Amino acid sequence: MELLAPVGSPEHFGAAAAAGADAFYLGVPALSARDSPRELSFSQIDAIIQAAHDRGGSVYLALNRLVRASETKLLIEALATIDRLGADGLIVQDLGVLAIVRHHFPHLRLHASTLMGGYNLDNVKMLAGLGCSRVVLARELSLDEIGEISRRADVELEVFIHGAMCYSVSGLCYFSSYHGGKSALRGQCVQPCRRRYEMVSHGAKTAAKAKSSKSGYFFSMNDLEGIRVVPALKGFGVSALKIEGRLRSAAYVENVVRAYRLLIDADESDYGQAEVEAIRLLDRAMGRNRSPGYFASPTPPAVLSVHHSGNTGHHLGSITRFVTKEGKRYGELTLKQPCSVGDRLRIHLEKSGERIGFRLREMVRNQESVSSAEKGETVSILMPAEIATSRKTGKVELYRTDSGQIGKRKEVKLPRLGDSKIARYGNIDGTVSKLQKMLMPNLPIPSEGTGRSQPPRKRAGRQPEIWLRVDRVEHIPHRPGFAIGRYLVDISAHNIAGSAKLKQLTRGNRSGIIWALPPLLFDKGRERLKKQIVLLRKSGFRAFQIAHLGQIELCGESAERLYGDFSLNLMNQHALASAFSFGLHGCQLSIELGQEESATLMAGYTALARSRYNRAAVQQSQQSIGMTIYGAPPLFTARIADKALTSGKTVRSPRNEQLSVERRDGLYITRSKTPFSLIPHISELGAMGVDYLVIDIRGLAGGKTIWMDIAKQLSGNTKAGKRTAFNYFERGTRDNSEKRSPIKQKPRTRKNSLQRNK
Repeated sequence: MELLAPVGSPEHFGAAAAAGADAFYLGVPALSARDSPRELSFSQIDAIIQAAHDRGGSVYLALNRLVRASETKLLIEALATIDRLGADGLIVQDLGVLAIVRHHFPHLRLHASTLMGGYNLDNVKMLAGLGCSRVVLARELSLDEIGEISRRADVELEVFIHGAMCYSVSGLCYFSSYHGGKSALRGQCVQPCRRRYEMVSHGAKTAAKAKSSKSGYFFSMNDLEGIRVVPALKGFGVSALKIEGRLRSAAYVENVVRAYRLLIDADESDYGQAEVEAIRLLDRAMGRNRSPGYFASPTPPAVLSVHHSGNTGHHLGSITRFVTKEGKRYGELTLKQPCSVGDRLRIHLEKSGERIGFRLREMVRNQESVSSAEKGETVSILMPAEIATSRKTGKVELYRTDSGQIGKRKEVKLPRLGDSKIARYGNIDGTVSKLQKMLMPNLPIPSEGTGRSQPPRKRAGRQPEIWLRVDRVEHIPHRPGFAIGRYLVDISAHNIAGSAKLKQLTRGNRSGIIWALPPLLFDKGRERLKKQIVLLRKSGFRAFQIAHLGQIELCGESAERLYGDFSLNLMNQHALASAFSFGLHGCQLSIELGQEESATLMAGYTALARSRYNRAAVQQSQQSIGMTIYGAPPLFTARIADKALTSGKTVRSPRNEQLSVERRDGLYITRSKTPFSLIPHISELGAMGVDYLVIDIRGLAGGKTIWMDIAKQLSGNTKAGKRTAFNYFERGTRDNSEKRSPIKQKPRTRKNSLQRNK
């Protein structure tokens, strides 16, 4: 069994190697699902690969973010460089990236990221069939579920054993994107799950007047700790145990790797003693509160940290007052843990939910500077610039996240960067140019120096068809006030029983009804869903919408038409072409795409479908492309919820975002109370070439109010109703990947940066 360690810097590599890691995973610059201001350069990655191989270790590169159409050139440059480095595997999430690697870099070993939906056997088998030699399983699986998959899947399995956990199931979190334009699927998550929320009383007409009855960190997860399941996972034949923590300290990585090295190497007779020592090491790592996660149960009782902020590190206390002296601002507190100058600290602003990390430079006790202080002593700590210039901070909590007194370890020397394979093998311009011509026919290239794409030429298109998506049959109105081309209906026993109404609405035309499979399906619910699909086929229904490619087999060969939901996360033309190669008749684009990126994708796909390279796989005349243009999509999809969040409750964030939480089919769905709408842009989407547009009313309450709002918008009244445009105007979506090439990047630093917790 391989012990796989996170590497976010050369120091991380040295710490993990010294502690006994067998393998290391590193983020590809600008294309990783952990967007960090300190990401490694390709020269550093090359040096780490050489050093790891010299020690007999393996290195896997994480190119595991969704890639947008405008980033195709960036992707090609990165792959051409990776091709020379001799990495032992490439971790991917994007279907387009996977297809490009298989066709043009076939010797690169592919690993399916946990973001690709490895939460049931069908999905794991599908990912193996796509060419992945290893699948990283979802962190939300129980030990029994992992065991069942391991017995029946003919592919290497990798399991997260320690580190941060997301509240939403991996690959299905849209909160950070919906309320801020920062996509979690693209490495930009601002961690809304770590904020404090208030429960709101019903009946309040405005958010300002709504009274809170209870508050807490309802979505904040404890860290995962799997020390007690290592023997079971070894018995299952799991290939690798993975530690999360590329953005944590080197000391954290060293302690955690050392702990699990002990457990993996321990014999059955001395495992108890190894476990005691492992716990001691994990306590020193200064992570969050820990729990066994989902290993013991799919609905575990202790994974949420409702009464704690979810910060990593040791809680030092609350700032009781601020004092300004000689132009410096100090925060006074009584210590709950020892603290020393040089320690890495993190401030948590309760009011906004923001975190600010800094190195402790000065500490005062009894008006004298001191280098250290003990638990129970009252001290004044020099605040970072963000706090020093602000007077409206609200409650401030302080945490110690790393020690300034790091123990000595045997240094692991890296090869000189000048000896890197990138330098020795010459430039990659020829490879990049060849692949550009093949993979980017007529695709608009970002304007020089702007990082923004030239608007592609729009083509004349017919008015897109309007589809309606519902979670309950009775929510379909008799007179909606607009023409509905097709109905997307969630598969459930309730809706199947009401299918007679659907037949009436379509006048017996069953092809006008498309039954939607759930976005999240665990193996326990597979047989029930399969029986429901068989029943629908017997009733004459032949059209289904899948949420994951692994669901194709469930629908059976008799399904005449298959469509793909937005949960396929298609952001580039190659991902779209890959999805269509499975015989789908229609696919929705990613719900996170904006105006410019949607247009670039459509133009790129049109050119790609007509090119000789892709003509055999894509027959454009038989395919339709859709987008969801109205609705309140699930922002979190989770297996658990705090007991206070009973179905129908409303919660409010520090930023006054109002959310609803409902329980459906054993899952907890969190939605925004404010729907988004792109209805005013229907003509523009039609000109791009989009064929059908989905109005999704699932989870929305309001009855006639909703239909009046939608009808008014369709008639051209853009002022009707309260709503947002989601990411259509691409607020906050410009990120590091569009500002630089990973080949020519320069080291970057930023002072007092907002720290992530994962």
